[in-house]
Amino acid sequence: MKGTMHKSGLLEYIAEKAGCGYLSDLHSKKRSYLIYKVIAEIAPSDYDLKEWQDAVRYITAQMVSFEDSGQAAEYLLHHLKA
Repeated sequence: MKGTMHKSGLLEYIAEKAGCGYLSDLHSKKRSYLIYKVIAEIAPSDYDLKEWQDAVRYITAQMVSFEDSGQAAEYLLHHLKA
């Protein structure tokens, strides 16, 4: 789906594609690999910076600021891979 805008919010999209029944499932270490795969397939430009920052805060529980969506996406991927 690269290069296309999604109708749902970023967190909702990630949760749906990773098979999470609830947004809180995005905190599950057991789902980290699936969540990583979903995020890796999303073009950072598909969502605005605020959506990405909200996703980082929700998934990592860390308050981090980024200059662009690409930085936020890379940060999330790095966090999930660790």
